[in-house]
Amino acid sequence: MYRLRKREGRKVEVSYDGGPWKSTGYDTIEEADDKLRWGKLDFFGDYAKDFYIRRDENSIWYTNSARGKTICKHVEQTKQTWVDTILIPKFGKTRIIDIKARDIEKWLFSIKKPDGNNYAPISKNHMLSTLREILDHAMRDGVIIANEARKVKPFMKTAKKRNFLTAKEIEIIFPKDDAELIELYGSVVMACYFRIFLDTGFRPCEIMGLRFSDIRSDGSVYTESTFNYHEHRLVHRIKTTNHGKDYKVGLLSAQSLRLVSMLHGEYIILDNIPYDKHHRIGMKFKEVVKNKLGRTDVSQYCIRHAFATRMIMKYPRELVMELMGHTTWEDCYDVRTSDQIIDTVRTGLSRYQA
Repeated sequence: MYRLRKREGRKVEVSYDGGPWKSTGYDTIEEADDKLRWGKLDFFGDYAKDFYIRRDENSIWYTNSARGKTICKHVEQTKQTWVDTILIPKFGKTRIIDIKARDIEKWLFSIKKPDGNNYAPISKNHMLSTLREILDHAMRDGVIIANEARKVKPFMKTAKKRNFLTAKEIEIIFPKDDAELIELYGSVVMACYFRIFLDTGFRPCEIMGLRFSDIRSDGSVYTESTFNYHEHRLVHRIKTTNHGKDYKVGLLSAQSLRLVSMLHGEYIILDNIPYDKHHRIGMKFKEVVKNKLGRTDVSQYCIRHAFATRMIMKYPRELVMELMGHTTWEDCYDVRTSDQIIDTVRTGLSRYQA
């Protein structure tokens, strides 16, 4: 997409698509060509091609690795898909230094899906975030002196309506009798999985990565591992690693401890449920909820929502965030009823009243 020439007494010059010749600032064609290939005075399409999946010393992967930051291959591929299908078709033939904030903003406001429907605000924020990351890298390489995408504000987050389980419904699908709980979920390991879910609010992948050694005799849990479903392996990484804490903590009930003691192996869940059966865990919960509550609008993740709501009623935000593994406050998990909100306020005020 560019040609180079070296005239006596001058720096190497570059011409894009037969356009005017401009100085590259480099003395040799070899040096200029090397810099151009990694984005110097280049088009966005050339710079962003394979941006997230390259492994050379100029890549973002190399930069992240040098800092000890790891990103799973699935996330890399997802971001590269945004680049290939959304960003390059729009900005591919534009020089990076010509990409301006007003153009990015107008494009985000107007972009639509192939079927003509609008993208959700969160999807547009993903596009903007990806563009920001690429331009940050280009700024590091000296291609630009300012990241125009940083001047564009993300779309406002809209809290997604969360279906939740009431305290009474929790009592029904989590009977206190061990034998009844095991019978309800079909096996000890299934009952153990869902009971740990209720006690800790851990994400499913964090429960799958739990080892027996992560649990102390008093029921306290500390883990730094999670199960990566996309790569089918355990990784030493919690979801918010590199942004927040690199660990998760929780406290198990006496019932969970009893169920854990009935199982064997190194990993509580992974060693007791064959991998090809993992997808049935969520299906089992939906089956139980449908049979016992007559509901088809909740998933196993609603247990995590129930845990969050229970914690919000008792503890400060900072502790709730740590238990949930969040780096920011998530209002969408607060599904308290008006009476529960009043009880929370009453409890909080009582701490300061004589």
